[in-house]
Amino acid sequence: MESVAGNGEVGPGECDEPGQATGLGDVAAQRPGINPIEVLHDRLIPGSSCGLEHVVVANHAVIVIRSTPKKGRVRIAKDTVFVGGSNLQVILAGLDARIDTVRHMVGGESPVFGALFLSRQPKAKLKHFGSMPIGPSSAVVEHIIEAHCAAEINPDLRSIAYELSGIFLGSNVFGENAA
Repeated sequence: MESVAGNGEVGPGECDEPGQATGLGDVAAQRPGINPIEVLHDRLIPGSSCGLEHVVVANHAVIVIRSTPKKGRVRIAKDTVFVGGSNLQVILAGLDARIDTVRHMVGGESPVFGALFLSRQPKAKLKHFGSMPIGPSSAVVEHIIEAHCAAEINPDLRSIAYELSGIFLGSNVFGENAA
């Protein structure tokens, strides 16, 4: 688990893959004195082959983040999102399933939301599909930090972060145990 505070320090796991950073450390470093945000990277859901790319535990909510390399104009439709010519309905359904899993794990103690990073669109504007922010990681992260800073500290979310870190195994740990 990575704890990102506004002290200029960036914890391990800030970049999961080359060129794919959550950016929380960079944004938090620009805001001295903010309360820590807990970030879990690359977690596997027990009993499933599905994974969680990022789970952010902030003052206001638990946010499940998924990324996609889709590129093109973002268009929000009534019941789905299109990027370029691609319908993201399957990606959004997978994200919704992961959100439901995390919501079940935290037992309804905290709001759980989703967010979608468009990893190949660094200059796109942030859009919303319902309450879900969709856009480049920098815009989504800025949105999460703004909401985090505006919310009161929720001590239950700190304990939730530690519970989740024990429930969802890191993918490298899972690989070692599976051998």
